[in-house]
Amino acid sequence: MTINTHHLTALEHHPGSSATMANTRSSAPNERLQQIVNHFNSRSSSRKLSGKVCILTGVGHELGIGWATAVLFAKEDAKHLYLVDLKDDNFSALVDKLKSLNPKIGLSTIAGDASDENLVRSVCQKAVEEHGHLDVFLANAGVVGSSHIRKTSYETSERVIKINTMSCWLALKYGSEAMLKGKVEGAGSAGRGGSIIFTSSVAGLRSGAGSTEYSASKAAVVSLACTGANAYPGSAIRVNAVCPGMIQTQMTGPVFQMAKDTSKIGQLCSLRRYAIAEEVASVVLFLASDDSSYVTGTAIPVDGGLSSSLPVVPGRQY
Repeated sequence: MTINTHHLTALEHHPGSSATMANTRSSAPNERLQQIVNHFNSRSSSRKLSGKVCILTGVGHELGIGWATAVLFAKEDAKHLYLVDLKDDNFSALVDKLKSLNPKIGLSTIAGDASDENLVRSVCQKAVEEHGHLDVFLANAGVVGSSHIRKTSYETSERVIKINTMSCWLALKYGSEAMLKGKVEGAGSAGRGGSIIFTSSVAGLRSGAGSTEYSASKAAVVSLACTGANAYPGSAIRVNAVCPGMIQTQMTGPVFQMAKDTSKIGQLCSLRRYAIAEEVASVVLFLASDDSSYVTGTAIPVDGGLSSSLPVVPGRQY
């Protein structure tokens, strides 16, 4: 495990940064998507995370939910972000992007496996040692399965479940311990609390949206949000999950590459479109901020209404 702490002020544009990503997305044929892209590009800060110390896993890809969340957290004045990803290939570009949005933000990059107990424990300890508290833990690292169960090996299923589920379990275990150590200044022994957020999936709510091992791993994450919310009653620690549907990320890249007409992707949900990672990041921000102070133990679908109905093939219904 390698931890790098960044204190950068000089900024430069990187090909493949979020700015380039936005330009690529702006060519999307869906007019509504274009409006959404414009909204996020011009969004102003409300400083919802001012003073908050956050850990985010699975941040390494510019199209991903973790990357989009890190960008949004920086805009919202987070104090320090501990950024974890299996590979360090894109850390430099991400750090530059975040510093351009918030020059005062503290950033630490950690290359390693988010389902490694020693890594998660050490990052949580480091946050407490450096800041005295941990406020937010987004457990976003994940992998997908790809084959029918008859073609899937035990080893593949074990890997998917370990990364998708156990990374969240570790976030709950060690994130909670770190949050319990934080105290509210001037409030005696009152705990500071915190917010733990898991990235699950609509596949954890309904069948047919992923492979068997992937769906099972994400259903377990939903259960962790429910049980985790009751692990430390009265502590002000909130535990929730977000359940994305069809989002344009690196994970869903093969779907978009195979589609002859991307405007048809997402037609089974009531909004009749796919989404971009920033739309999930906005829900994560809500759960991370004090706006959701009475929300815990729930899984929020961010799926355009897909999980609200039985799938209906678009066409004449009446």
